[in-house]
Amino acid sequence: MAKLCGVAVGALLLFLWAGPVTAQERGTSTVRLAMATAMCTTGPCAPAFNFRGGFTAFKKPRQPKLLTRREIGVMRLDGVSSSGPPLPTSLDGVVTARVVFSSTDPDSDCGDTGSDSVQTIATSSLKCRQKGPSSTSCRGTLVLGGAVFNDPDCTDVRVFLTDVVTEVYEDGGVGDDSKKIAQNGALMTGKTPDCNSGGPGCP
Repeated sequence: MAKLCGVAVGALLLFLWAGPVTAQERGTSTVRLAMATAMCTTGPCAPAFNFRGGFTAFKKPRQPKLLTRREIGVMRLDGVSSSGPPLPTSLDGVVTARVVFSSTDPDSDCGDTGSDSVQTIATSSLKCRQKGPSSTSCRGTLVLGGAVFNDPDCTDVRVFLTDVVTEVYEDGGVGDDSKKIAQNGALMTGKTPDCNSGGPGCP
């Protein structure tokens, strides 16, 4: 049974490990997702806060330890600054994903067989240490949720993850977009408009 537990939860980390590195020539022991400013309809969700960089890194664990050791990685934001509110002393991180259980259950005892749901799979409490008069850096351990992939009756059912999203909020603000500071993504910088030819963005 312990071996089956490792296989089931290993499916979680197989997705997180293999998915983002398919363009690389060599494998890696972690998945590293860059963090970008969380954007809402009219601009940054929490415009009073900015940061220099950050990432979420999922460690590739050795089976079958995952069910007893729930720490799967780290989250961090570096150079967090504020244009008004005090610098944060802590932040909240959350990872959500669509969790899909296979419809095949060899012993027909898993209640989640064939289910498909979006849920929180891990959280992090990021503690901040001020690095200077106007910025702080925040880091926390990413912990798999206690109920996630922890049903012994489902350890023989394959699990797939899609739409993985990592987010960082102001302390106590999880779920409130106005307090969402960062989300996994990348900043894409466009080229300067060619105004000699009347390109987009020119007067």
